[in-house]
Amino acid sequence: MPIRIAPFSKQSSSITFKEQESYRLVWYHALIPVIVIVGALLVSVRLFDLTIVKGTYYATLAEDNSLKELRIEAKRGTIFDRSGTAIAESTSSGSLDDMRSITGVRAYPFGASLAHMLGYRQLATPEDIKNYACRVQLTAQDTIGKAGIEKLFDCELRGTDGYKLVQHDARGRQVRVLAIKDPRPGESITLAVDSRLQQDAYDIIVNNRIKTNKAIDLKEHAISIIATKPTTGEVLTLLSYPSFDPILFEKRDGKAITALVKDPRQPLFPRPWLGVYPPGSVFKTTMATAALEEAAITGDETIEDTGEVEAGQQTFGNWFYIRYGKTDGQVDLVKSLQRSNDIYYYLIGQRLQVEGIKKWAHLFGYGSSTGLGFPEAEGVVPSAFWKKETIKERWYLGDTYNLSIGQGYLLTTPMQVHQANTIIANDGKLCAPLLLKAESRIGATTSHPSCKPVGIQKETIAIVKEGMSKACQVGGTGWPFFNWQLPDGRLIPVGCKTGTAESKQKGHPPHAWFTVFAPFHEPEIHVTILVEEAGDGSDVAAPIAKEMLTNYFMR
Repeated sequence: MPIRIAPFSKQSSSITFKEQESYRLVWYHALIPVIVIVGALLVSVRLFDLTIVKGTYYATLAEDNSLKELRIEAKRGTIFDRSGTAIAESTSSGSLDDMRSITGVRAYPFGASLAHMLGYRQLATPEDIKNYACRVQLTAQDTIGKAGIEKLFDCELRGTDGYKLVQHDARGRQVRVLAIKDPRPGESITLAVDSRLQQDAYDIIVNNRIKTNKAIDLKEHAISIIATKPTTGEVLTLLSYPSFDPILFEKRDGKAITALVKDPRQPLFPRPWLGVYPPGSVFKTTMATAALEEAAITGDETIEDTGEVEAGQQTFGNWFYIRYGKTDGQVDLVKSLQRSNDIYYYLIGQRLQVEGIKKWAHLFGYGSSTGLGFPEAEGVVPSAFWKKETIKERWYLGDTYNLSIGQGYLLTTPMQVHQANTIIANDGKLCAPLLLKAESRIGATTSHPSCKPVGIQKETIAIVKEGMSKACQVGGTGWPFFNWQLPDGRLIPVGCKTGTAESKQKGHPPHAWFTVFAPFHEPEIHVTILVEEAGDGSDVAAPIAKEMLTNYFMR
């Protein structure tokens, strides 16, 4: 059978072949080499710029990046006491050849005994850096004096830091020291303080080393002790207890510092110049002087001790009458100081009136800074205006009576009490307290004693001094100094005044005050002691002074 072929027909298609597409492919292939060549040229030009044109610049920069400048802290000036003993000094933590910064470490050989006076150092805060007034600019890594002598003389004690240039390898390891700029050490200063006397005072407290008829542990009380040379004002002792070890700040022991800050006994608080207290009977030397100078009484005029006086509905008694039911009879000015008779001072206070008392309190330095150099509390010398403005009450006769015996609204610092009684010890001249030894030099400035007459008649001073002499003789209130003699048999006459001031804390024992100068006719030393809430000044504060003076004169 014949095979039949299937019929077919012509089909149409949308696919076309254009000649221009082949031209595009040619251009693409031609463009790629051009891009590669141009890129290579750009890279070559950049490499040429980096290696040939700027090669030296970048090589130097790379070398600089391997160098580091390290600080060499300047050695801080040494602080000496009056005998030349170092009481604060610095050592370095490394040598100039070390591959690290060199920092100073401050040492305080006398620890807590001199802590408040010397102060301590801490890292500078942004505020410190902003307000620093010394010639050397501070950085965040600098330590500065934050209290005491370290702060007061920070500009002098601080030197000028040096630097050393150290090279590192590619791994950051230090290779060698390339250059050194030596630091310039700070100035050393010599203080008036007697470190042996200061340490002795501290030991008396911590070892409870006193002889008294009262059972007491001194370590349980806050205490201020001040000793100066009356004729120059040089500060021999300036002790606040409880205290702290300044090395804790040097070591930046945060835990220990926090404990100090939170301690309710306030061991960081410098009581001699920031604490304020009623002075009690140690204020009577100022009252006696005021009464004589204002002719409110004469030296031989007597006032009868009646045991009590009245002011309105209030009764004000003499301590001897309140405690023993006895009176002192007829009392003149010398006997008033010898016996610390309150009745006598109530009545001369009434004659002086509050404004007269205020005038003489200010003249004796109460209510203002003593010029010690540290920030000081001013205290309060009250007046009728002060009471009206502060308490919104009028002034009463009872207020005058309280003020007359150093009580009531009167608040003073131990430093003010000391300076006021130094006027008597120094025959009417007041010497500003001098922290630096009198003949020491700081820079181009020589430190000289600043002593000026207050303007008190010699006869007045003589009478008041006689009363202070009698106070430490048999029949007076300063019994620890009755017939006082040194272990070698020497008798040293003194002038003194005891004080017992009511605490502002209700139900608490009174503050114990004692101020004494010796020898009586040509005083070498004047000591003032406050033992807070410890009882009578004669029973607690006077025995401390006796122990101190015994050791001082036996040297």
